[in-house]
Amino acid sequence: MTPVLHVFPFSNFCEKAQWALDCSGVEYETRVHWPGLHAKKIMTLSGQTSVPVLEVDSRIIAGSAAILDWIEADHAPGWTVSDEARAWEDRLDEVGGVLRAALFTDLLRDPPSMARLLLAGARGPKAWLYANAVMRMAAPKFRKMLAAAYPDPSAPERISKEMLAEIEASMAETGHIVGDSFTRADLTAAALFFPVVFPDGSPAAALGRFDPAYASWRKRWVGLGNWLGEAYRRR
Repeated sequence: MTPVLHVFPFSNFCEKAQWALDCSGVEYETRVHWPGLHAKKIMTLSGQTSVPVLEVDSRIIAGSAAILDWIEADHAPGWTVSDEARAWEDRLDEVGGVLRAALFTDLLRDPPSMARLLLAGARGPKAWLYANAVMRMAAPKFRKMLAAAYPDPSAPERISKEMLAEIEASMAETGHIVGDSFTRADLTAAALFFPVVFPDGSPAAALGRFDPAYASWRKRWVGLGNWLGEAYRRR
């Protein structure tokens, strides 16, 4: 049975899982779910509601890090295996969620932009009506959740930029975060931080250039993450 990867249209963690499978030559099918409508299916499948989730025969693998672990155990990974890189990945995953909060904090002020982000290129009136209606209803709740998690609304962006600076310092000598070859740390960093640069080949690249609210948010990151373009040329 061909593995099935369940994803959202726009998700830095789903992008990480897809990149890992692609660069390791693992054949798989993609099932794209709309946020909100995904919950029942993914809960039944995996006992939780987050994506990515990978179905491999009778096995269910939830989370991007677990999917990379499976690739390393059962396939020839498209990166150099390293314990140090795995430790970096854990830290990067934490900040990947913080970066998402930084973006959502901004776009939730403009529900149509947030809806376009969630669709990430989906077309048709049903898709737009669904996303727009959901965001108009859910935006106040999401804003409240973010405010509770980050009493200082500037914290997510500050923490994310500090991590970007640390990544760039680690890459200064060899062009890689760990050692002198591509590891899961490099893959994780590029996938999780794509929203700040939206390089060609990344999810919602066109959206990042042309949606006014997203473009305004991106201006605060100019000059940061320049290495992402090169990483995505490898993607």
